[in-house]
Amino acid sequence: MAHLVLGARHDRLPLGPYHAHGDEAAAMTVSPWSPTIGRARLFAIGALACYGLLAIALYLPVGPLDTTHLPNGGSGDPAQMAWFLAYTPHALAHWQNLLQTRLLAYPHGVNLATNTSVPLLGLLAAPVTATLGPVAAFNLLLRLGPTLSAASLYLVLRRFGVPAPARFLGGLLYGFGPYLIGQSQGNAHLDLSFGAIVPVLFLLLYEVTRARSRDALRLGVLLGLAAAAQFFVAPEALAHCALLGLLALAVAALMHHRELRGRLPQLTRAFGAAALTLGALVAFPLYELFGGAEHLTGAVQPVARLQFFSADLLEPLLPTKRELLAPQGLAHLAHFATVNTSELGGYLGLPLLALLVVVVVANRRHRLLAACAGLAAVAFVFSLGSHLVVHGHVTGLPLPEGLLVHLPFLENTVPARFGLEVALFSAAAIAIGVGELGRRALTTGPRIALIGLGALSVLAAAPRAPLSEAALPWPDSLDATLNASLRPGAVVLSYPYATPPFDEAMLWQASDHLSFSLLGGYVTVPVTSGQFKGDGQQFPQLLEPATVQAFFARATDGVFSHLPKVGTPSPALLCQYLRNNSVTNVVFWPHGMDPAPVGALLGATLGPPVATRDGVSVYSTSSCPPGS
Repeated sequence: MAHLVLGARHDRLPLGPYHAHGDEAAAMTVSPWSPTIGRARLFAIGALACYGLLAIALYLPVGPLDTTHLPNGGSGDPAQMAWFLAYTPHALAHWQNLLQTRLLAYPHGVNLATNTSVPLLGLLAAPVTATLGPVAAFNLLLRLGPTLSAASLYLVLRRFGVPAPARFLGGLLYGFGPYLIGQSQGNAHLDLSFGAIVPVLFLLLYEVTRARSRDALRLGVLLGLAAAAQFFVAPEALAHCALLGLLALAVAALMHHRELRGRLPQLTRAFGAAALTLGALVAFPLYELFGGAEHLTGAVQPVARLQFFSADLLEPLLPTKRELLAPQGLAHLAHFATVNTSELGGYLGLPLLALLVVVVVANRRHRLLAACAGLAAVAFVFSLGSHLVVHGHVTGLPLPEGLLVHLPFLENTVPARFGLEVALFSAAAIAIGVGELGRRALTTGPRIALIGLGALSVLAAAPRAPLSEAALPWPDSLDATLNASLRPGAVVLSYPYATPPFDEAMLWQASDHLSFSLLGGYVTVPVTSGQFKGDGQQFPQLLEPATVQAFFARATDGVFSHLPKVGTPSPALLCQYLRNNSVTNVVFWPHGMDPAPVGALLGATLGPPVATRDGVSVYSTSSCPPGS
């Protein structure tokens, strides 16, 4: 691992005992206008095109700019993420705080710094959001995630002189492997499926540790910019990268302390510039995170719950139902090998593991390959959580990840999400190793075996297509109904009540250009009382009278055991709730668990709706008598 950061003293990047030669070496040294550079660029463009077409094909017949389909049919995490994508350009256009809003969880509002608000992705997708809406923006980013992640590793490997076929394989294994594709399915975590910045971070870390004096400041600034970009996509992934980078630096310092001592001036300038750049860009978000309105003073989520999201020791060996080649028995075992299938992305496959062993053993003197394999192993150990889990059984064996709960910025990270770094460094090690073996004068048999093992690695990790997206279940006319019935600045109570996983109203709001505020929402807000005061919770804060909110929430889902079991509120109590929270309109879509009593209550209290179309009703609260 140490060789990753302090492997050589030459100006050119060290590639271990086998250095780039031929076209690859020329591509690193000759004029930018040379034919060799042109061919390298054509290879890169071709690889990017292949990755992009593959990402589009995985979701067919749903297109990359579709406006009527989402994973989970537009509820749960996809609806939440589409809202976040809409909020960033809205806030910028209206000169509002990017990290504070009362559009959700009204009237208290929500601190978006404590949520996965992905402002950088919202900014990137802003032109699509403005023209086609947040659903199309979500669908585009869902396909760009694996495309750009694969392309990023491809280009990073090119920087190290890895031959084009090998780096194409590496990009394919990383961008379209089980981890990133798994995060693109089901709950579809855009922040976790967008892994394009992570390879760049580690490349820049490598470059910084080898920088000449004149390049130190420039590389340090670039490292800080890349870290800030990752912060504005997925701070959790940045925390994991920082931990692995620090461990690599620590090992390097122990193994190469003499060389390190001579490079201290350059390292100090580079890391100082990186820290200042990162600090300047994230200072305001950190202020909002730790001191802004509605910030958390405790855990984002309980530590015990985090262990619910740890990987299983057998996970790399067991294909899931998401993989194309998954024997029924093994897929059945895999879904019992972990207690939470939404984070089941640690599968690598026997062919890939065998290929990894082959290339490491065959190139055991290759410094960069050894570093990548070592970092993949360390990341896998962290992904296992604080105690070893074997086929779903939690053992008493403590693991290093248990120490992270005592470290700032790491105490709330999900162990299984170290799978991103496992996927990255496994793919990089294989690409480097295959590239080095390809340079050797192998006989026909070993060469065919190497190609076959590479092909099997891709097939074993290939996802089962098409990746699922479902049509939005509410009527197409809903947007027009809301737009015609709600005045700008309206405050809306919705049924289904906006709470996970029934957060469809957030998507209605986002598609209506965030023109109204919404009670509730799928966001993390602080617990306001009791033993866990200050900790995060995803159920909206209770508004008074609490029995009204409990009635709406139970009629929506019926599983909120922490809420009191209540009967139907009286019209007077409902009016009190609406007055207390300045609600101007109620939007009713009969789609939850028990909509009938809600519809009856609204009709008895508010009279006929001001608009009804295709089953969606909009009520005005003006018929409620004024409060005392």
